[in-house]
Formats: sequence, structure tokens, C-alpha cells
Amino acid sequence: MALQIDGFSVLNSISNHTGVFESVKAVAEKAAIDLVVRQMKGPAFSLGNLREIEAALGAEAFLLITDQLPVKELPKILKKVDPHFAELKTANQSGLLTRIRSLSSGEAEPTIKPTAASKRASNSTEKGKAAPKETKPRALSSKAMGAKRK
Repeated sequence: MALQIDGFSVLNSISNHTGVFESVKAVAEKAAIDLVVRQMKGPAFSLGNLREIEAALGAEAFLLITDQLPVKELPKILKKVDPHFAELKTANQSGLLTRIRSLSSGEAEPTIKPTAASKRASNSTEKGKAAPKETKPRALSSKAMGAKRK
């Protein structure tokens, strides 16, 4: 019967004895970032998980780790925690990082899903057109339409 190692216990011991592991400091830093990124890329990752990660790591460590997030992962992570963010596809790296950080700290809440009517109105006004006027159905005035069979 094979015994399993408790990885978190080993990592805790390493962090408590950094002098012994000085030669692998760069590897440990890379592994720490990788662990957080993998957690964020997980299929069930949510806003609650993002906030828990920041609380567990502390704001400063979270800030440093998010600086190291791969650029291609930023939209994927943000889509999981704020799927209706309007600038998801157009924001640059800085904008995406700012949004992730403000969501994690609780400074911002996820964007509410826009309704179909508001989408149409915002799309037409964004293109420089006025929002369409509501039209009332016209009544047919033909005498033929009022005819009855005998």
C-alpha cells in the first residue's frame, strides 16, 4: 500500500524553513504562481473563489501574483467571474487586471446581464443612430376588411 504525501503540509514546511530551500527559491515562486493560476482556470471557478484566494494570500501577494498572470488567461478568468462585463473583449491587459482586482477586493460587483431591449437600444445609440421610436399598430381602414359572409 503506497502512502500519499500531503502536498500542502510539505509546502508549509518549506515556507517555514526558507533558508534550507534557498537554492530553489525561484522554482518555489514559479510554483506558487502556477498553483494560483491553475485554481483560477478550474472549471468551477467563481467570484467567491476569487475573493477567497485574495483573502487567503493577502492583498499584496494577490497583487503580485495577478501581475504574473498570463495575458491570454485574463479574459478567460474574467469571463468566469464577470461574464457580462461590457469591455471583456476590448479592454487591454491593464483594464482586465484592474477589473479582476476590483472584483476580488469587493470594490466592484459583477455586471448585471443586460436585457434584450437595453442591448438593442445601446447598440443603436452606440452606432450614432437614435433609438427606434415605438410604433403603434395601424388599424386597417378598408371596407373589405369589415365585410361579413351571409
